[in-house]
Parts: sequence; structure tokens; C-alpha cells
Amino acid sequence: GDALTIGANYNVSLEQILAAYASLTKQGRTADIAQTQLKSTIQELGDTGSAAGKLLQEQTGKSFTQLMQEGKTLYDVIKILQEACGGAGDKFNNLFGNVRSGLGAMALVSNEGEYFNKTLNDMASVSGMTEAAFGQMADTSEGRLKKSLNNLKVSFTKLGQSLLPMMDQVSSGV
Repeated sequence: GDALTIGANYNVSLEQILAAYASLTKQGRTADIAQTQLKSTIQELGDTGSAAGKLLQEQTGKSFTQLMQEGKTLYDVIKILQEACGGAGDKFNNLFGNVRSGLGAMALVSNEGEYFNKTLNDMASVSGMTEAAFGQMADTSEGRLKKSLNNLKVSFTKLGQSLLPMMDQVSSGV
């Protein structure tokens, strides 16, 4: 969706976009509303001329894009802004030029970012478990045998391809 495209422009990872979608929908938003709020929030954070973008630069000396490149999460960045506002909801909400971006940002940091952070951590954990399981599977006798058989098939295919021109010559001479 649009949030994914815009997020990519500001170095927001796919995992963060998906965690944000999950967080927003877990809090009762429809997918369309979650998409709109997330897109608006990212645009606002990435706009160095917006109040949110300016405050972020003032607080960190960096832009949203730079913070994303350093490995900060959406939650981390929005929390910086929330803390700079002293936790005051009105002051925080006024940083955002439209209601959609403000509501998206507020939802992502609600309950200390519980939904967002848990989803992001779960995704990282599952990814690591999948990689570990694949490594274990590949390291078994059966896994090594399958790999050897696949290598043998590739070798026979290459051999067949190299013999094919010679076989064509033999068959055309007969």
C-alpha cells in the first residue's frame, strides 16, 4: 500500500510497516483507516518542514530518515516527540498537521507501544527461529543427502547440455 511505498522513501523497514498495521488494527481500526493513518504519520515525520520534523531535528540533531537508517523504530521516534512535549496530549497532537497523522502517532505509542513493539519483536523472533530450523534441517544426514542429490542433478543437467550438440551431430549423420 501507500504506507509501504512512503515508508521505503524514509527507510522504514517492511517489518516496521507491518508491525504498525498490526498495532493499529488491533486497536480497532479498519485496514483502510490504519493505512491512511500510518501513511500520514510517516509523511509528517519525514517532512523536515513540519512541526514534528522540526522538533525531531531539534531534539536529536537528525531527520526522521537518518534516525531510521540508524535503526530507530517508529515507536522510538514518536516517543522522542511525545517526551519532548512533556507527555501533554494537546501539545503532542498539535505537532501533526492533520488529524489522521496525529491519531496514528498517538496509537503507535499508546500503552508504551505495546502492540507495535510486541509485534515487531515477535516478527524478529519468528524470523530467527525459521532460519535456525532451516539450518538444523540442512545439517541432518537427510538434508545433506538431498543437497548432494540436487548437486548431482545439476551436474547431470550440465553434462547433458554439453553432450546435446554432439548427439545432434551423431543423429543427423545417421
